Amino acid sequence: MFGLLATAVGCALLAERARTYIATPYVPPACDWRRPDFAVVGGGPAGSVVAARLARDGQHCVLVLEAGGTYRGNPDFPEAWSLGDVKDTDRTLDPAPPDVPRLWSDVSRVEALRWPVPSAVVGRMMGGSGAMNAMVYMRALPYDVARWNTSRWSWSGVSASYARFERRLDKSGRVARRGGGPQRGVSGPLATRRAPLYEQDALAQAFLETCQAAGHTLVTDFNAETSRGDVAGPYHFNIDERGRRASAYAALLEPLTKAPNVRILTRATARRLRKDRGRGVGVEYTRNGTTFVTRPTRGVALAAGALNTPRLLLASGLGGAKVGENLHDHPVVPLKLRLSSADFYRTPGPFAAFQQRGAQTLWASPGTSVGAFLRSSRCGPNEPADLQLTLFAPGQAEPHVDEVLDNSERSREFFVKRDALVTVALLRPEARHSVLLNTSDPYGPPLISRGPQNKKWYQPARCPERFCRTDTAWVTDGDAAVLLEGIDFVARLTRTPPLDGAVDVVDQPPPTDQHARLAWVRARALTNSHWVGTAAMGDAREDVVDGDLRLRGEPTVVVADASAIPAIPNGNVHTTVLVVAARAAEALLRRR
Repeated sequence: MFGLLATAVGCALLAERARTYIATPYVPPACDWRRPDFAVVGGGPAGSVVAARLARDGQHCVLVLEAGGTYRGNPDFPEAWSLGDVKDTDRTLDPAPPDVPRLWSDVSRVEALRWPVPSAVVGRMMGGSGAMNAMVYMRALPYDVARWNTSRWSWSGVSASYARFERRLDKSGRVARRGGGPQRGVSGPLATRRAPLYEQDALAQAFLETCQAAGHTLVTDFNAETSRGDVAGPYHFNIDERGRRASAYAALLEPLTKAPNVRILTRATARRLRKDRGRGVGVEYTRNGTTFVTRPTRGVALAAGALNTPRLLLASGLGGAKVGENLHDHPVVPLKLRLSSADFYRTPGPFAAFQQRGAQTLWASPGTSVGAFLRSSRCGPNEPADLQLTLFAPGQAEPHVDEVLDNSERSREFFVKRDALVTVALLRPEARHSVLLNTSDPYGPPLISRGPQNKKWYQPARCPERFCRTDTAWVTDGDAAVLLEGIDFVARLTRTPPLDGAVDVVDQPPPTDQHARLAWVRARALTNSHWVGTAAMGDAREDVVDGDLRLRGEPTVVVADASAIPAIPNGNVHTTVLVVAARAAEALLRRR
C-alpha cells in the first residue's frame, strides 16, 4: 500500500514538473560574443557538425569564424556560372552554384573560393570543401580504424556515428527502409544516394560489365562492405531528394544562421590561438582589416582542415613537435579515354529543367557515377584494396587535371566531346609530407613541403610529352609501382569486351624498362586534396591530440577535422571527417 502511494506521489511530482517546463517559455542565453561559450574555427563540413552540435540545445553561445564568404549570394560565384545555358541564369535566385551537383568542378575552380595553396583544392567559403567536392559518400573500413591504434576509437562506435548522419535514399529518391547492411542510417540529416539516372549511363554500365569480365565482383553499395577487395559498383553521393548537394553546412549549420545563440562571421580569418594567463585560450582573427580576439569560456574547436589547422597551431606555438608532420593524401593519376562511340556521351540538357525537375536531370549528377577498387600485389592476405578507380563522364572537366595542364583553361581544352576520364588513386601511400609556416607571412596561407628532399624522390621525370610535370615528390618509387598496376589494369579493361574497340587510353606509360615506366607515373601523380594527418591523434604523449581529440596540454582545445586522422581511410575522406567532428563536439560538451 505504501509503495503504491509513493509511486502515485512520484508520478504527480513528475507531471507537475513537466507542466511547469512546458509552460516556461524558452529564454535564449545572453551572448557576449567577445566571450562566447565556444568558438569554432572554420565553417566547412567539420565546423558545421561541431557548431550544430554545440548549439543544438539552445543553451550555449557558439561563434563560428569562416575565412571565406557566404554559401548563398556570394559575390565570388559568377565564374562558376559558365556552362552553356547556365551563364544566362539569374544568379540572385535559388539554387546557389554549390547546390548543383553538375557544377561542382566549376565551383572548385573559382580561385576566390579556394585557399591559395599550390597543388591543393581547399574550399574557402561557408561549407568549405564540402561545398565544392564531388559529393562521394564513402565510409572507412574496420581495417582503417584498427590502423589508427588509438584508445576510445572502435569500429562499432565509428559505424554507429556514420549511421546517425545517414539518410539513405533509393533510386527514386525515397528513404530506403530496406537493405544496406547492418548499422545503416535512414533518418539522419545527410542524404545519400546513387547518382541520379546512373542506370541510363551507357559508359558507366559498360565499365561495370568490363570490370566483372576482368574478375571483379559487382556490388550495389560500397558502404555495405566491411572490407573492399576487387569490387566494382556505383558510388553513393550526398545528393538529396531534390537532386541538390546535401552538404553538412546546408543540412546542419545553415538552419541555425538566425538562432540567437549562434553567430557566424564570414571573411573572418583566424591568425593564431592566444594563451592569456588566467583567461584561457583565445582566438585572434582579422576581419575587414581589423584584428579582434575572442576568448571562449568553455572551449575552441579547430575545424580549419588538415592544412590550416596545423598552420594555426604552428603560429601559436602549441601542439608539440609533430604538428604539421604526417601530411598525406590519395595521390592520383588521371587517364584520358578516347571514345569511339557517341552513345557514351550525354548532354545535361537545358539548365532550367533542373529547377523544375531536379533529380530527373543530368544537372543532378556529379558527372561520375561508378568506380572500382583493386588489390595490388603489395596487399597482404587480409588487407583491403589499395587502389581506387573512378570513371568520369565524357566532357566532365575534372579539377585534378588542372595541375597537369597548368591552368583550368587548358584543362577544358583537354576534354573534347568524346573524351572521358579514369582516375587511379592510391589508398595507402608511403609518401608523407608536411605543412610549414610561411616565414614571410606566418598568419597567411600555409606551405606544403613535399616529402624528403633526396635524390630518390627527385629523379628526372624523363617525360617529354606536353602534359607532363617535372616535380616528382608526391609519391615514392613504391607508390609509383602500385599506381602503375592500376594504370595497367585500366589498359587491360580497354581491351576487354564490352569496352574493347569502343575506348582507348590516350596516354600510357612507355613500353620500355621499369625505370622509365615509374618515372612516367611519378611525373603524372597529382594530389587528390584528401589531406589528413597533420595534428594526428594517438595515445603517446608526443601525439598532437589524444583519443578524445583534445590538444595535449590544452584540454579546452579540440582538433575536429581531418588533421586528427593518423592514417588515411580507404576511399574518399569527407564522410570520416564528419565522424571526427562529432566526436570532438562531444569532448567539448563533456568538459565543465
